Amino acid sequence: TDKNGANKWYRFIKYSSILLILIICGVVFYQMYNANPAQSMPQNNALMQENEIDDRELVTIEYDMDELPPSISTADITSLHDNDEMKQFHQELISKSGYNTDDYKIQFFVMDKEEEAEADDIEADTITSALKCGTMYTDSNAQSGSYALQLKCRARRSGDSAFKITGCVAYDPDNGGKRWGESGDYNIDCYTRQLNDQSTQLSGRCCKIESTTSASISTNYHYYNSVSNQECVKSICPSGQIAVGCTSTVSDRSSEHTAAFSGVERVIRPNQDRSGCFAQRGDPGYLWAVPYCATVTNANLKCKMVEGTAFAGQTIAHSRCEVKKGFQLTDCNGIIKDEMDQCTAGSIMDYGISYGANIVYGRCVAFGSSDAIVAQATCCKVAP
Repeated sequence: TDKNGANKWYRFIKYSSILLILIICGVVFYQMYNANPAQSMPQNNALMQENEIDDRELVTIEYDMDELPPSISTADITSLHDNDEMKQFHQELISKSGYNTDDYKIQFFVMDKEEEAEADDIEADTITSALKCGTMYTDSNAQSGSYALQLKCRARRSGDSAFKITGCVAYDPDNGGKRWGESGDYNIDCYTRQLNDQSTQLSGRCCKIESTTSASISTNYHYYNSVSNQECVKSICPSGQIAVGCTSTVSDRSSEHTAAFSGVERVIRPNQDRSGCFAQRGDPGYLWAVPYCATVTNANLKCKMVEGTAFAGQTIAHSRCEVKKGFQLTDCNGIIKDEMDQCTAGSIMDYGISYGANIVYGRCVAFGSSDAIVAQATCCKVAP
């Protein structure tokens, strides 16, 4: 009897050990196969530090495209900030609103100009919803004195709470390529840290679904991945959500900026219906990637990437969505495309510097130091 009991105990230990080994192997395989899945962001791990909080009220000045002065061509300008006529226009808007930059942080909001969609034949009789988007933007002048520029989706005139953040991008033209990047951080839809208070620009996309079927969109930026002393990081949205925008930063500290930040791009994981973000830097260091993960109710969302390259010898790239096919710009990124897959120290080639990007009236405009700069637009539409 004792011998039988010993044999049973031996078999129990044996099979339990085998089961444990299989479980461990399964976990390891899962983590390798699902490289860099997004993690839920703990509230005490926010990037925004206490000493960076600006207590001034963030106010929105909204205008329509028709209010632009006739001398401003939306097809020609590459920035809503550098053009002298735009600067004057912004100052007039601020004066008329009764706000000032000493007491308020200013952000501007403008809806895209309506274009009649040309639906595909098979969709013509089935479309009951449409994605509508606008651009929220600010700069060092509109939020002077703020260490971190911030944006929050809201439309003052309409009071429409249906607008949700879908994209965020920063542009730092005058810092020798050194930049921090951009991110969402719980109660802050979109923000960036300034290296100085002279030239940083920040723009974001705010979208909603206009529907006859109670369709709606919601986004969250509570999932992230971060690495230290590495060149690349990937962050994938959870199952059932779709990445409509991507952000990335090169530091969790205000003192660190780098000119080796190649940017962040939207990616789709091979053989799976999962999307997310991939960021790269040319020197080993910190990287934090946060996607805007969208959930749509009573509708389907179809997204794709449209990339524009610079002409030979040029340093600006453009891309835009097929608005007449129902696609709307949800995000914009400026990347050094040839460096994005270089993730091993010592083997990274230098193709140039990305200064970031701007969202200009529904267009994605990226800036770099060479013609290797690529403007990646994320374009989405409501599909039947």
